[in-house]
Amino acid sequence: MAFQKTITRSDSGVSANYWRLAGVFIDPVAKLTRLVLAGYVSADIRQKANGQPVDTREFNLTPAQFAALASASAQGVTTFDVIAAACYGHMAAAKRSVPPGAEFNPETRILTIPSTGETILEADIDFDPDDNPRWIPSEFAEAKNV
Repeated sequence: MAFQKTITRSDSGVSANYWRLAGVFIDPVAKLTRLVLAGYVSADIRQKANGQPVDTREFNLTPAQFAALASASAQGVTTFDVIAAACYGHMAAAKRSVPPGAEFNPETRILTIPSTGETILEADIDFDPDDNPRWIPSEFAEAKNV
């Protein structure tokens, strides 16, 4: 199980197309979880050539998100399948905060993330009371599950 979505880093021009869960860190006492995705150039490079990731993404869950993830129905045959399915589902659905360096154009109402060139339309942005972009869809909302 993995995400397939091409994301190109504007600083290096390197693209990751295959995103695999690389770390799950759970603190049940504090009810916090951190999920790490590793981005590889391709699935073949990761699997056959023992390739190294070229990018990463981290998801830090709030106590409420932890509770939702921990109480979700199990899906999968193996322990890893169950954990991974829940994690991938969360990463695709959870909104993310606007990353540092993002630029919002008040005239076009479009948010641009310079590090990836991604643009987000007004309809997909949650604004704070002062009309500043606060939350945007997951970077993996439209990713293909492979």
